Amino acid sequence: MKDVLVVGGRGFIGTHISRYYSAMGYNVLRLERGQNLRVDNVIYSDYQDANWLKGQLRLLNNPIVFHMAAYIPPREKITERCVFEENKKIIDFFCHTFRDLTPKKVVYFSSIAVYGYGYRSLDWVNENSEIYIQDAYAEGKVYGEEKIRAMFSNSYILRLSSPFGVGRRNTGILERIVASAQQNQNICLHGRGNRTQDFIYINDICQSTDKLLASAQFGVYNLASGFPCTMKQLAEMVIDIFSSKSLIAFRVLPETDFVTVSNQKLRNTTGFCFMDIKEGLNHYKNALAVRGSE
Repeated sequence: MKDVLVVGGRGFIGTHISRYYSAMGYNVLRLERGQNLRVDNVIYSDYQDANWLKGQLRLLNNPIVFHMAAYIPPREKITERCVFEENKKIIDFFCHTFRDLTPKKVVYFSSIAVYGYGYRSLDWVNENSEIYIQDAYAEGKVYGEEKIRAMFSNSYILRLSSPFGVGRRNTGILERIVASAQQNQNICLHGRGNRTQDFIYINDICQSTDKLLASAQFGVYNLASGFPCTMKQLAEMVIDIFSSKSLIAFRVLPETDFVTVSNQKLRNTTGFCFMDIKEGLNHYKNALAVRGSE
C-alpha cells in the first residue's frame, strides 16, 4: 500500500486531499498542529519537536507528501511581520523534519498571491510572470517555494487561485454570494460587477494534482480553472442554479483588481480538462445538499 502524508490535513484542501487518496486505497496519514499526540492516522505536532515527529513517521515508506500547512491571517493583519515569521517557521520545521524521510514526491501548495493578487490586476499570469510581493503572506509563500524546491528536487509547486467547495472556512466572495442567494437576499456588487476572478472547484484540485503526480515533470504550476468570470456573471449563475429570488444590487464603489490566470502549463502536462464555474457551482450545490441531509 502506498503512503501519503498530508501536512495541514485539517484544512479545507487537506481534508479533501486526504479523503481523495483514502478512497483510492492509499495509506493516508494526516499531520495537524496541536500537542504531540497520535490518534489512529492523525498526528498532532507542536511543530517544534522534530525528533518526536520523526519517530512517528519512521515507518512511512517513501511517501507522497502534500504540504498545505500555513498561517492564513485575517485580511487586516496580512502585512504584519509576524505572518511571515510564522509561515517561515512552519516551512523550516517541515524541511528539517522531512529531510531524512526521502519522500517519493512533494507537493507544495502556494498561491497566486505571489503575483500580487489583491494589489494589482493579473492579466493571464503564467509561471514566468513577475513575482510581486506586497504583503507578509505572499513573502512567506515565496520563501516556501524557494526552500522546498532547493531541498526537494522531486517537488511540485502549485500556485492556487480561489478554491471553493464544501468545508471552506475562509469564506470569500463566492461563498457570500451563495449564502445570500440561499436566503433570497439581495446580492451587492461593487461598480457594475465587471471584475473577473478565476475560481477552481475542490474536486478539480484533487484530480488535476493526482494527474500531475503521474508525471515526473517537477516544477512550478498555476492551479486555476482557466475560466475567469465576472462578479455579475457569477451572481447570475448562482441565482439560477440555486433557484433564488435574490436580486443583484450595485454599490457605487470602485471595483477591485481583475484576475485571469493561465493554467496552460498544467493542462499541457496532464491533459486534464477543468470544469468551468457553472459546472463547479452545480457540483457545489449538490455537495451542500448532501451535507445538509447528513
